[in-house]
Amino acid sequence: MMATRLAPRDEEKSLPPSPSKATRAISCDAGAATAADRAVGRSIAWLHCLSAFLLFFNGWGIINSFGVFQTFYEQELLSNEPPSNIAWIGSIQAFLSVLFGVVAGPLYDFGFLRSLTITGSSLLVSGIFITSFARQYWQFIITQGIMVGLGGGMIFLPGLFPSLISSSGGVIYPIIFTQLQPKVGFGWTTRIIALITTVTLTLPLIATRMHRSNSEHHRVLDMSAWRELPYLLLAVAIFFGFVGFYVPFCYIQAYSIDKAIMSKELAFYLLPILSAGAFLGRIIPNTLAHYLGPINTLIPCVLLSAVTLLLWIPLRSTAGIVIFCILYGFFSSPLISLCPNVIARLYPDPDSYGTRLGMLFVPMAFGYLLGNPLAGIVLGAGWVPLQVFSAAALAICSGLLVVLKIKLKW
Repeated sequence: MMATRLAPRDEEKSLPPSPSKATRAISCDAGAATAADRAVGRSIAWLHCLSAFLLFFNGWGIINSFGVFQTFYEQELLSNEPPSNIAWIGSIQAFLSVLFGVVAGPLYDFGFLRSLTITGSSLLVSGIFITSFARQYWQFIITQGIMVGLGGGMIFLPGLFPSLISSSGGVIYPIIFTQLQPKVGFGWTTRIIALITTVTLTLPLIATRMHRSNSEHHRVLDMSAWRELPYLLLAVAIFFGFVGFYVPFCYIQAYSIDKAIMSKELAFYLLPILSAGAFLGRIIPNTLAHYLGPINTLIPCVLLSAVTLLLWIPLRSTAGIVIFCILYGFFSSPLISLCPNVIARLYPDPDSYGTRLGMLFVPMAFGYLLGNPLAGIVLGAGWVPLQVFSAAALAICSGLLVVLKIKLKW
């Protein structure tokens, strides 16, 4: 049977109408606009990523650099103060930076990202700049301790995620201080650092925007968490971990100079070496945690940190101290970078995760606050007690993490 052929008029009706030139032009314009929007979106995303990096570069870069100030103050400006008193400056700084994260989280949820960035950057830069004029102990507490600490805390949360790969501020700022201080003096060196922070914080001040606030505001505190044994074990472990964690960052340079292991000029580079080791320690263990699990990676890293601290005791050579700095920086840094992963494993629900992670900043902050001043008091009995004190704190942390692993059967 032959198919019935449509009449020419019927064929014309059955064919879809061809688009006009105007319609095709509109479609092309819409496609080009969509592609342009995607390109702009990618550019904005990269700007925000770079801004977060610069926030962390300055916030925690300055805080991680306090070891060079500690050694300088002990030998020059505050030589009449015991090391434990000087350590309070850096401890207050780190304490406020971490603890303010508990407050900054809800402010971020309410859409105050830009306000946090502006206020935090202003406090940070002002604190560093005014520190250059300080000469008495209480002045350093207010400027370098409280002002820089609060400023760092306000910009800590926006820059939290790049912290996993960013230790560059802790490498660069100590080198700048070491190179400039003998040439232009403490005052101008500190002012130059303030200028660098001002310049590098300009992009975050311009580019950081909150596109939309979180419509669901979660609780800041959930006191029931402290009645849960796994969370309590983790919190106590984190407290002891951070009591011992920063001791080498604060005292390794003074130790090397006091024991005449290396020159004063070379000793000031030990802090950047520690931070360089920490850079690798925030990449490789995090990659292993993807396969082994966060707590299975964290336990051996913390334990090896304690062992490395004990191996610090007999070291009397430049090569040995440098190797120690690299190894300790590598093994200890997962204590910072893997904590969010452990919380995520304990509390996969996003609402619980945010609240519990924020609450974990409290024991972490108090560990920062007490660790270095206590180590300074112990230092009165000699360097070995200080080294054993730091190792013991990390060993207790590792032991509590093992108990947590057994309790949860991970």
